[in-house]
Amino acid sequence: MKIVHISDTHGLHREIDFANIEADVLVHSGDFLTEGRDSGYKQFEFEAFINWFGALPFKHKILVAGNHDWFCFDAFQSKSPLKQTLFDTFGIHYLEDDALVINDVKFYGSPWQPEFMNWAYNLPINGAELQQRWQAIPDDTQVLITHGPAFGHLDNGSPQKRSLGCELLRQRLEQLAQLKLHLFGHIHEAYGTKQCGGVQFFNSAYLNIHARSGNYPPLMELQP
Repeated sequence: MKIVHISDTHGLHREIDFANIEADVLVHSGDFLTEGRDSGYKQFEFEAFINWFGALPFKHKILVAGNHDWFCFDAFQSKSPLKQTLFDTFGIHYLEDDALVINDVKFYGSPWQPEFMNWAYNLPINGAELQQRWQAIPDDTQVLITHGPAFGHLDNGSPQKRSLGCELLRQRLEQLAQLKLHLFGHIHEAYGTKQCGGVQFFNSAYLNIHARSGNYPPLMELQP
């Protein structure tokens, strides 16, 4: 199975050229919108992105929201049937604390992250609710998709000069014996890949720290 991963496109998704990329699964791990909290603008942005994402020529498309994706967070709070609508209309698998099996590979996606300012999908740092979200990750997950990183894995913030990832998420990762890939973004300046304990980590933030494009989406091959 070939997987291509993008994250943190922030409205500039059309800049990405997929012409020479062949993959079975396309994953976007959040922040596909800009800050746009105004209801009219964020709906316009959301619809424009979804039309583009749904039309891309990949057999399977997985989407997880991020802290800028207010349209999704509002839908979550209002219990809107967003997941079903995106699948029925666009063939998009929208994961919000959900599992998905594709060709015997188990994916799990979750948008939550430790609280940072007043953004969407924020939960108190090292709090019980955040821990519950991570404990809900199935033990047999092979590909984990979150918006933000685990502590110590491609999470170093340049302005802060420290790791910004979630400590509780790292603890949960260490319990997932079958995990092969962890896909995320959020910390733009930490774009890259690393391997640790048999798990390949990908921070695929498209925009760099100065909100300029340039990071190319990585392509990976996974054996079930």
